[in-house]
Amino acid sequence: MVLEQIIDSLSIEDQEIRRVIIGLHTTYVANKKQAGISSTLRLDAVSGGSHGHPAIRGAGELEKKRGVDLCQYVYSNAGIEASVGMATINSYIAIDFKRCRELNALKIIMKEGEGRNIAVIGDFPFVKKLKHIAKNLFVFELSSMGEGYLLPHQMPEFLPRADVVAITGTTLINHTFPDVVKYIRKGAYRLILGPSTPMSPVLFDYGIDALCGSYVKDSTAVEHHVQQAVPFKFIKGVTHLTMTR
Repeated sequence: MVLEQIIDSLSIEDQEIRRVIIGLHTTYVANKKQAGISSTLRLDAVSGGSHGHPAIRGAGELEKKRGVDLCQYVYSNAGIEASVGMATINSYIAIDFKRCRELNALKIIMKEGEGRNIAVIGDFPFVKKLKHIAKNLFVFELSSMGEGYLLPHQMPEFLPRADVVAITGTTLINHTFPDVVKYIRKGAYRLILGPSTPMSPVLFDYGIDALCGSYVKDSTAVEHHVQQAVPFKFIKGVTHLTMTR
């Protein structure tokens, strides 16, 4: 439902897709007016394709598709397809810059979570820093398990204890977002973060307090870095934005 509402809120006047790049870490889609990015969910993260076989419908012809059709890829259970869909959606969101600040998500988490219980959905580089300021830290990660990390099936037990919940935007790509938010207690501070995060006010209707996403400011620089597998945090040409409710 949330993805459908976000897509319905878009104003897609020009259907022409200029560029699609599926990088190792980041997926990039540009229309004639602006570009959008998302994390790339690899083949082992969500089903789809095998070596020597296309991992996405229309491979090699994606730039011939209409923007509205590429947005629909976000519903796919194939990770790469859903990543392209999310990047396409982000390319069409008309960001309200008047409501945004250039603010890093970590600063918000540390401000809201100091001395409190913090939950993080996804393995972010800043997790170690949170251990020093949180009363309790719950980190849920599906793939690369770190010491003390929790598995998704443990959310019903631990997530309701959190006062601050940081949710990776990839939960919208792998369709686990509804499963996450239903276990967050009323009154907990909630934010979505990462390159996949849609800067759409629609998400505030789902109890989200802050959206910590990004805006492609320099398409040439971003395209170059995405093609050469530069991890998102080192990509130049991206502005980090935060929009609060």
